[in-house]
Amino acid sequence: MRITCHHYKSTDGVPVILDDNGEVMEYSAGLSATLKKIGWSRADFAKRLGYKSKRSVEKFWQGTTPPAHVLNILSVELRSPPKPRRGSPEDMQLSAISWAHTEATRAATDARAMIEDAVDAGLLCGELLSSVKETHKGNLNGYLAGVITGEKVKDYFSFLDANRKRNALMDKGQLHLLGVLDKQTVNS
Repeated sequence: MRITCHHYKSTDGVPVILDDNGEVMEYSAGLSATLKKIGWSRADFAKRLGYKSKRSVEKFWQGTTPPAHVLNILSVELRSPPKPRRGSPEDMQLSAISWAHTEATRAATDARAMIEDAVDAGLLCGELLSSVKETHKGNLNGYLAGVITGEKVKDYFSFLDANRKRNALMDKGQLHLLGVLDKQTVNS
């Protein structure tokens, strides 16, 4: 579960709440799940975010979108390591390791999804440029001026060609053409 602006359904800087599968949740259900996960009651939620009472925040469970600052504070709380509990040092270590593993797994899953989105968008752009290339053979760069540089057009064509031969997710050179990896990473 996480709260993020890095999702296509997030608009005007207002984060969305994603479940453990990356699906957008309704705010009421998402807030309830978030509070449960961080161990807050609705009264705690209201108090910690500066509202006068629990009644002041009930509107968020009745269809009013919470303000961005409220969701951002909850996002930070979700990403914070669990508060130390009483128990043996080994129990506390295991709890911290479990949290760190969950965060690393989530970050890797998010990163892979973003790379896959970049590959899909790059392929789409390459295909669209290929179709335009046929109708504007003599002056493709002129036609695309102000939209995309000639160098980036070449990168998309190279990416499209290379992707037809091998999977982009396994090819550092192709990921460089998309701008996912920098040249130094590719050459290392």
